[in-house]
Amino acid sequence: MKRSPECESGRGYVWQPGFRAAVEGRLFLDRPQSSHIVPYGSLPYTENSMKQSASPTARLEARLPHDVMERLKRAAEIRGRSLTDFVVSAADEAACRTLEEAEIIRLSIEGQRQIAAAILNPPAPTPALKKAAKRYREMFGAV
Repeated sequence: MKRSPECESGRGYVWQPGFRAAVEGRLFLDRPQSSHIVPYGSLPYTENSMKQSASPTARLEARLPHDVMERLKRAAEIRGRSLTDFVVSAADEAACRTLEEAEIIRLSIEGQRQIAAAILNPPAPTPALKKAAKRYREMFGAV
């Protein structure tokens, strides 16, 4: 399982192959550990030093309550980032998390066993499946 390419941009690290930790039947590949990080690309101290004209930008406008705006400004100041950089980074991380949660299927240990058993010992094809396969071959040729 790999992170989607849009979620890798600007992170500043790549996970080395083979780093996996299984916890409660879940497989986590995105838990950073210092011995498994390889630096690349835009590191935090070089992000703003060079403008990247190769990637086009898009514009997003939002209206928000004053208290949210003040909280965002304060958080950006604590991180030492511009408000725009902080908001874009936070929104991108939230979007990546949301996409990964939607694309990952989590199974219990028993569910994993059932899937493995179904793959290793598939049931015999039913008459309806045989009929559908025959119609498919007639329409599209042999596979």
